[in-house]
Amino acid sequence: MSMRKDTMLKQFRHYLTDPEVFEQNQDTVNEINTRSMQVYLFLGTLIAIIYFILELTLRHKRDIIMALLPLLYFAVMFPVCYDRNKKHPEQATKLLYFLEAPLLLLAIYYGTFQFYDEAAFTFYPLILGLPLVILDRPRNLFGYVGGMYVLFLFIAGFTKTRDAFLNDVVHTCVCSCLTFSLDAFVLSSRIELLETSMNFLHDSEHDPLTGIYNRRGTERIRGFLANGVAGMFLEIDVDHFKELNDQYGHETGDLVLEKISGVLMSSFRSSDVIMRNGGDEFVVYAPGLIRSSQADLKLNHIWDEVHKLSTESVPAGTITISGGCVINHSSYSDFE
Repeated sequence: MSMRKDTMLKQFRHYLTDPEVFEQNQDTVNEINTRSMQVYLFLGTLIAIIYFILELTLRHKRDIIMALLPLLYFAVMFPVCYDRNKKHPEQATKLLYFLEAPLLLLAIYYGTFQFYDEAAFTFYPLILGLPLVILDRPRNLFGYVGGMYVLFLFIAGFTKTRDAFLNDVVHTCVCSCLTFSLDAFVLSSRIELLETSMNFLHDSEHDPLTGIYNRRGTERIRGFLANGVAGMFLEIDVDHFKELNDQYGHETGDLVLEKISGVLMSSFRSSDVIMRNGGDEFVVYAPGLIRSSQADLKLNHIWDEVHKLSTESVPAGTITISGGCVINHSSYSDFE
C-alpha cells in the first residue's frame, strides 16, 4: 500500500512539474482549449442572457446596468475571440485567460465595492472552476489564480468593513487551499489523460518498425491539401526489395527499411509528413518546399545517403531507390 502511494505521489509530481507533455503536444492542447473557449463563450452568453432577463422580470430594484455588463461583454468577446482563434489557433490558451480576467475582475468588484459589508460569494466559484476550463502548465495557472486572490484581498482591505474583510480572509485561506488542491488534482488528471491519449494516437498513426507515419499519415497530407498548403510531394520505393528479402532474409530487409526511414527523417523537418505506405513504399509531403532547385538538392542528398547504406550482409552501393516528386503550388486538392 505504501509503495503504491509513493508511486502515485511521484506520478503526481511528474505531471505537475514536467512541461514536456505540453511542448510535445502543443497542437492538441490548443485544440482542447479552443473547444473549451467555444463552450465557454456559448454558455457564458446564455447565462448572461438569462441573468439579464431575470433582473428585468423578477427583481424589485432592477440594476439594469450591472446586469447588462456581462451581456455586452460576451456580445463583444464572442466574435473577437472566434476570429482571433481562427487566425491564430496557437493562442487559444491566452484567449481563455483573457476571457476569464474581466469576469473575475467583475466578481471582485461585486465582492468588494458593491457588497462592502458582506462576505464575497461570486468570486470563489469562478476561481474554483478555472482548471476545468483552462488546460495549461500548472505554474502558469497557479500564478494566475494566486494573483487574483492577492488582488481580491488587497481591494477588500481598503473597501470592506473590518468584520466582512476578516470573513473574506478566512474564506480566501480555505478556498485557496481547496483551489490549489483541486487545480493540482484536475490538472494532473487532465495531463495524464492527455499523455495517455497522445501515446495511443501516436501508436495508431506510426509504423512500429520504422517509427514514421503509417498509412494514417495520408490524413495529415489531405489536411494540407484541403487547406491549400503548397509543398513537395515525394513517393519512393526500394529497388528489387523482394530479391533483397529472399537473398538476405526478412530481418535484413526490415533493417534496410529502418535505415531508409532514418535517412528520410534526417533529410526532412519534424513538421513534414514522412510515412511508410506499406511494404517498401514511402511517401513524404514537405509544406513550404516549393522551389524545384530545393527539391533537386533534397532528392540528390537522399539518393546519395541511401546509396551509402549497408548492413552486415548487404554491402554499400547495393541498396538503391526509385521515386517521383511533384511540387504542389496549391493546385492539387486531392491526395489520390
